[in-house]
Amino acid sequence: MFIGSNKPIEIELHKKLVALSRLMRREATEAEQIIWINIRRCQVQGAKFRRQHPFFKFILDFYCHQYKIIIEIDGPYHVYQLERDYRRDSFLKSKGYIVLRFTNDEVITNIDKVLTIIETEIIMLNDKPLS
Repeated sequence: MFIGSNKPIEIELHKKLVALSRLMRREATEAEQIIWINIRRCQVQGAKFRRQHPFFKFILDFYCHQYKIIIEIDGPYHVYQLERDYRRDSFLKSKGYIVLRFTNDEVITNIDKVLTIIETEIIMLNDKPLS
């Protein structure tokens, strides 16, 4: 039926990612809840973030389309998938996205520092001259 096309596969993958992202929003970790409370509703330099956003073949913890910023919150299991995270980040960066990674502990114990890093990144992007 779709000889030579991956569209049916891509559509099916997207449907699965959307369903999974909805589930992940309902079952957010403590760190995800903390950061979401602080970045939603354009609270950081007016940037609008989405949470658990399906993107390419991934689900991004937090994503700002305007600034092409991706925020990932890493739980303890990420120490077992460092290579996978590195490949994923490299792919996203090669497409022009900025990936900011924080641990659960960083978000829970020092949200102000995390927010300052995000805010600084946005300010730097605002200060870049248009090419």
